[in-house]
Amino acid sequence: MRSSYISLLLCIPFISFSQCDDGQHLITLTTTTGDYAYESGWSLYSIGGWQTGDALAEFEGEENFETTSIELCIDTEECYIIHATDDFEDGWEDGYLEVETFGVSETFEMEDGANAYWQFEIETGPCKFEISGCTDASAPNYNDQATVDDGSCVELLTYDYGKTIRKYIFYKPSNLSPGAPLVFVFHGYAGSPDEIMNYSKMNEVAEDNGFAVCYPQGTKDNDNNRFFNVGYTFQNNPTVDDLGFVVSLAQHLQEAHALSAVNTFSTGMSNGGDFSYMLACQASNTFRAVAPISGMILEDIYNDCDAANPVPVFEIHGTEDDVTYYEGDMSNQGGWGAYLDIPSTIDYFVDKINLEDLAIDTLTNIDANDGSIVVSYVYSSENTSDEVWLYKVINGGHDWPGAWGNMDIDASQKAWEFFNKMLATESTAIQANKANDNKKLLKITNVLGQETAAKFNIPLLYIYNDGTVEKRLIFKK
Repeated sequence: MRSSYISLLLCIPFISFSQCDDGQHLITLTTTTGDYAYESGWSLYSIGGWQTGDALAEFEGEENFETTSIELCIDTEECYIIHATDDFEDGWEDGYLEVETFGVSETFEMEDGANAYWQFEIETGPCKFEISGCTDASAPNYNDQATVDDGSCVELLTYDYGKTIRKYIFYKPSNLSPGAPLVFVFHGYAGSPDEIMNYSKMNEVAEDNGFAVCYPQGTKDNDNNRFFNVGYTFQNNPTVDDLGFVVSLAQHLQEAHALSAVNTFSTGMSNGGDFSYMLACQASNTFRAVAPISGMILEDIYNDCDAANPVPVFEIHGTEDDVTYYEGDMSNQGGWGAYLDIPSTIDYFVDKINLEDLAIDTLTNIDANDGSIVVSYVYSSENTSDEVWLYKVINGGHDWPGAWGNMDIDASQKAWEFFNKMLATESTAIQANKANDNKKLLKITNVLGQETAAKFNIPLLYIYNDGTVEKRLIFKK
C-alpha cells in the first residue's frame, strides 16, 4: 500500500473576503471524480481537528467524472491536512482535488494506494502531523508516510509446499472454540491477501461469529500479476499447483489451530471465485461449501467436476458484470477460456445435489442510489440439508457487494450466513464420505443408450457403479 504526502506552504498577505470573519479566509475545494467514484473520498482537518478526529469538510464520491465544489472559511494562520482515501486501494482512477485560496490553486492526484496525505500551511509553519499506520516495511500494508505505528501491520506467514515457499495471512479471533470452522478467502486476479482482507472485512465477521480466516497469496504470472491457477487460456498453462497447496494448507491449519476437519469453506472475488469452483469440483473432501463472488466455472473444470461428492454453492453475481459475464463466454471472447453462464452453473450444482424446491425473493432495496437490486434464488429439498443459493444482482457489476457496487447486502456476511447453514457434524461428514467412496461414474449415455461425452442442451444419463442413474440437461445460451 502506497501513500502520498505533499506539503504546500501558502504565505501570502491576508486579503479579507466579506463572507468570512476577520482572521479567516475563503478556501475552495473542487473534486473531480474518475472511474469508480464511490471508492474515493477525503476529509480536511486543521492540526487540532486532526488530533480529535473532527473534520472541517468531507467528501465521498458518487458519480463518475463529476465535479463538486465545497467552500468554507478557515483560519488564516493554521496548519491543514487532507486525508484522501480509496476503498479498493488502487487510487482515484483519473480523479483529482483542486485546493484554491489566496488566489493560489494546487491540484492533488491520488495515483494508487488506499491513503494519501496532502498538507498545506497558511502564514505559519513548518507543521508536523502525526500520521498513524503500519511502519514495518516488510508488511504488505506498510505505509511509507506513517509517523506513528498503530499496530495495524499485517504479517504474511509462510508455508513450505512442494519446495516452494507460499505466503498467507491467518486471522484467529479471540477465544476461538476448539473445532471452529475455517474460511478461506481468495483474492482476485492481480489482487493481494491484505487487499481482500481489508475490503471484505471478513475478520470482523469472524470475530462476531467464531471462525478462523485464511487469506492465501497467489503466485505471479508472466505479466507480474498474482493469480490462482484455474487454467486461464491467456496464461498458456501455468503449472502452479494451487489446488494441492490450498488443500495441504487447510489440513495444516486444522491441525495447528484445532479447527474443524470438516467445516472448511471457500469464498473469493473474481479469480478467487473461479478457484472456489475448482475447489468444489476437485477438493470436495476438504471443502464443505463454496461461495464465489463474481466467479465462474471454466468449461474444462466443469467437464471434470467430481459428481460423487456434491458441494453446496452460493454465487453472488451482477447481471452487468463486464469482466465475468453473467451470460457466460463459451466462445472465449474474453480470453479467460470458455466458461458457463451463471444460470447453467447453478443448475448443474442443483442437479448434483438433487434439490427440488426453489424459493425466489426480491431483497429490500436498502440503498436506492446504488443502481441495483438483488433477487435471491434458494434451492433446497426435504431430503437433504444441503442447499444452493444464487443472489442475482440486477444491474450489478464486477463487485463485492457491501464493499462497492450493490450496497443492499454485505457479501461477506451473506457468505458466512450460507456457510453457517451448511455446517456439518463430524459424524455426518464421515457418513457422507463413506456413502460416496464407492460411487463412481461408469459412463454417460444419451436417451438411446449410446455412450457419449458431456454435452450442452441435450438430455443425458449419468450411470454410476452403485446402480444409480442421474438425468441431466445443462443449458448453454
